[in-house]
Amino acid sequence: VNYEISRKQRLQRKRGGTVRRLFVAIQVDGTYKDDGSGNMVFTPRDREELAQLEALARSAVGIDEERGDRIEIVSRPFVQPEVVPPEEPGLVETLLDRYGRYLETVLWVLLGTVVLMFGVRPLITRLLPGGAAQAVQPQRTAVVVGADGKPLLVHGASGTLVTVDERGQPVVVQAEVPAGEAGAAESRTPAAAGEAKAPQTTAEEDHELVDLDKVAGKVKASLVNEVADILERYPEEAVRVIRSWLHSN
Repeated sequence: VNYEISRKQRLQRKRGGTVRRLFVAIQVDGTYKDDGSGNMVFTPRDREELAQLEALARSAVGIDEERGDRIEIVSRPFVQPEVVPPEEPGLVETLLDRYGRYLETVLWVLLGTVVLMFGVRPLITRLLPGGAAQAVQPQRTAVVVGADGKPLLVHGASGTLVTVDERGQPVVVQAEVPAGEAGAAESRTPAAAGEAKAPQTTAEEDHELVDLDKVAGKVKASLVNEVADILERYPEEAVRVIRSWLHSN
């Protein structure tokens, strides 16, 4: 029986890459000296300094002369980048750089003041009891409902009441009351169905009395002017009042 090996199998592992040869080139800058006129003159490095740099590079990269590696080192001037002088900051940049924090603080204070004046203050005024209520000025002229259910025209300052008779003519049903009793007369006046702001009148017009055709008694000129102003500004309301007077008769 023959037990000889009929087949041989070999397995060899190698690295993915191998270095066959190295070629290294090194350029180093030299030195610069002033020539006396303000110009910088380039001076290459001497051979001894270049030899020291070459020895340092040989040991760093692993130069093998038997493998055919080569290394060259020279001293040449590098390209100097153009120096661009920085731009001087303008007035706005200078102010923002120096006083930017103060300006920001002032803006926040102004913003807070606006919010307090137009946001918080009206809200607090509405929430406080009686804050939203404002003093109601006495009505100069208003349309009210009398005890008999008929609409009346009342002069708030004097308390004079004007109505319309069966013929459709205006009639003064309550004369002028003294100034001291004007407040009491207003308190006894029924709630106004509508109000209108009358124009400002002078003291002479307030005390001037005029005679009107088919009107019993004298009527204040200011009252006549206010009635005319109400009829001019609120024609629809005036028509409804007069129509209610006509229907009541």
